[in-house]
Amino acid sequence: MINKYGRNLNILIVTEVGEDWRAYASWYSIYKNLPEAHVRIACIRNKEMPFQLFQWAKRLKIPLFYVNPMGLTPLVEQINCVQIASQDNILAINDRILALDVIDPDTLDLLNHSDTSVDPQHNVQFLKHQNAKELLNQILLNDKTPYNQTLCLEAKEAEKLVCLASCRKGCGKWIDTLKGCPFSNAAGLASTEMTVNENRIIELWKKMCSMYSAIA
Repeated sequence: MINKYGRNLNILIVTEVGEDWRAYASWYSIYKNLPEAHVRIACIRNKEMPFQLFQWAKRLKIPLFYVNPMGLTPLVEQINCVQIASQDNILAINDRILALDVIDPDTLDLLNHSDTSVDPQHNVQFLKHQNAKELLNQILLNDKTPYNQTLCLEAKEAEKLVCLASCRKGCGKWIDTLKGCPFSNAAGLASTEMTVNENRIIELWKKMCSMYSAIA
């Protein structure tokens, strides 16, 4: 059984080359709030060629593998990474998603009693058993996304604290299209109208700055 701290849960962070700080933020949030989960990183190759490529993951000995892109939707790309990871009890998230709290009772019940759950809006999926190939076939051959569930909420939109929050629509004064890592300027990105989830993200960014600077 999966517990609220992530025991018996495998989390796969799906990212791309050049998105080091985003993947690090996702990992750090899991490390702090779901400390018993096992984390791996899947990196989809693209045309970027950064000099330092996920050095922080290598130094922290976090398992990481690279995947060639399929040229399809982000959800399909992510499920393909899940298939390659070949694990049970696997929760796949993208690098815009952070863990802000332990797993809430409703989500925990879903993870422990559902074989497959997909949140197509946020590109999150949970597979209790390794049936990613079957899921891919249903999407690609039948042109539909099954098992529609809400596994993640936007940080700007959710008023109550959630376990998984996306910062795709921004956080405080920060917007997703800004280039550069926001960690060192996190305090300056806060605003008076932030939700509790945005506040949690800002606080995490502050805390992760020193470690990232030392190992990136």
